Amino acid sequence: MQLTGLIVVLALFDAAMKGWGMWRAARMGKNMWFIALLIVNSLGILPIIFLLVTKKEYAKIEKRR
Repeated sequence: MQLTGLIVVLALFDAAMKGWGMWRAARMGKNMWFIALLIVNSLGILPIIFLLVTKKEYAKIEKRR
C-alpha cells in the first residue's frame, strides 16, 4: 500500500513539474525544450533542470511585459 502512495505522489509531482516547464517553454518560445519536456518522462528531473536554467532569462522577459 505504501508503494502505491509513493507512485501516486511521484506521478503528481512529475505532472506538476512537466506542466510548469512546458508552460514556461511555450511562453519563451523554446520549441525544442517544449518537445523534449513533452516526450521525456523523467520524474520531474528534466523540467526542474529547464526551470533552473531559464530562471533569469524568464525573469527578464516578465519584466518587459
